[in-house]
Amino acid sequence: MQHLTSLLATVLTFCFAAAVLDQYLQRRRAYQLVWAVALTAFAIAFTAQLVAAVVGWTPTLYRLWYGFGALYAVPLLGLGSVFLLCPRWAKIAATVIVAELMVWGFLRIYGQPLSAEMLVPKPGATHPDTHLLPPDIRATAVLLNSLGTLVLFAGAIWSAVAFWRRRTAPHRVWSNALIAAGALIAGAAGTLEKFGQPSLLYLGNLLGMTVIFFGFLRSAERMEVAHLPVLRHLVRPRRALSGRQGRAVGTQR
Repeated sequence: MQHLTSLLATVLTFCFAAAVLDQYLQRRRAYQLVWAVALTAFAIAFTAQLVAAVVGWTPTLYRLWYGFGALYAVPLLGLGSVFLLCPRWAKIAATVIVAELMVWGFLRIYGQPLSAEMLVPKPGATHPDTHLLPPDIRATAVLLNSLGTLVLFAGAIWSAVAFWRRRTAPHRVWSNALIAAGALIAGAAGTLEKFGQPSLLYLGNLLGMTVIFFGFLRSAERMEVAHLPVLRHLVRPRRALSGRQGRAVGTQR
């Protein structure tokens, strides 16, 4: 089950990152680039998780998994929402804070001595104990993930309410609701892991990312993937919104 979950999560996030990067290359919106980088960070973490499930944990795999998954991915998703919805000063401030914490976390993780013997998961666990890392790194990861999840969730809810009040583009109400739900699912999985339910972390992350991806697909104006039978009813060609309505939420692009 662990192998399958890791494989599905890896494939899904690489596809998701490619789709968002494709949007950026077409429209050149900064928030799309930030989200594409965030999803690539998720994909790298899931890849490390998959390789570790097959060959066992090594210090390099653990650092990649924790660094990209716990320190980089979620904060960058939140930063993308800031780039979409907030004024310029907030974008600059958030970028500086997130960048400094990410660089500091990178240096701390890669400076921490680890060995393969230390990384053997406990019975019933799917990954090594995160307490192998110093408290300051773990506290920073909790802070960044909490803020990133909150910003992503709040931004999606704000956008859904904005479209609902205008009575325009009802599919965008649902797409943002799905993104908010996916953020909560992934956040809940991380919380349960900290309270002694580590087996739910991988499944919760996969489920949360899947729901967010479906929200992204539901918002698409034109996407070739809609020709797949299983997704055709989720993504329909629509006329692009313009003006103030089109700028209300990032998932419309």
